[in-house]
Amino acid sequence: MNTFDFKKYIAEGGIEEKLLLAELNGHFDSFIQEFSQVESLNESDSLTEEEKQQLNEVEPISLTIGLILSAPKIMELLGKLIKGAVSIFKKVKTKLGLGDDKDVSGENKATAWLENNAHKLHDKYINIIKKTVKLLDFGSKIWKDPETKKVDEEKLKLVAEVLLLVAIGVAAGYSFTGGISALKAGHPIVAALEGGLGAIKGSEIVDILTKVGPKVAQTAGL
Repeated sequence: MNTFDFKKYIAEGGIEEKLLLAELNGHFDSFIQEFSQVESLNESDSLTEEEKQQLNEVEPISLTIGLILSAPKIMELLGKLIKGAVSIFKKVKTKLGLGDDKDVSGENKATAWLENNAHKLHDKYINIIKKTVKLLDFGSKIWKDPETKKVDEEKLKLVAEVLLLVAIGVAAGYSFTGGISALKAGHPIVAALEGGLGAIKGSEIVDILTKVGPKVAQTAGL
């Protein structure tokens, strides 16, 4: 017997949530399309000494952070993606009653929603972003052997996941907490991102967001 209660589904915001998710997916689709058409990834001369040092790091995540910061076009595109995602996330928070700082159940709902939808976005887009990263040769010093040209698929995926994490993590921070300064290890949003975005650990998530977040947020005009 069908027990689906359509009136309850409407009352709880089910249709509205579907529309917001469709809007979020459409926004990511636009980013992927524009990202795949990038022609220039020339490094910026405006990097700080710390950021320049990151470009000399061997560790994949630190190197990826430096490469993102040194590519103005990537920063521009991430800024546009994040600005739009913040707008959609804020609609989620307002219309579905999530993320009320004074309401623990609201924060729990926001965290569960974020983890679930970060997971959905990861599953839908990670392979597309990975293919685009490979096509653009972005971060190839991380995932391609300079002599044999052999691709390390795990490291290629890691670069793609860092890009996706920056987009979702910065947008979530500015939507649900007003920024990223509160996103320390163990924070519910960090835990949700760790649960929804592949193999990047909580401490690494914090490191990525605190180093890339301020600049990309500034680019986004947040």
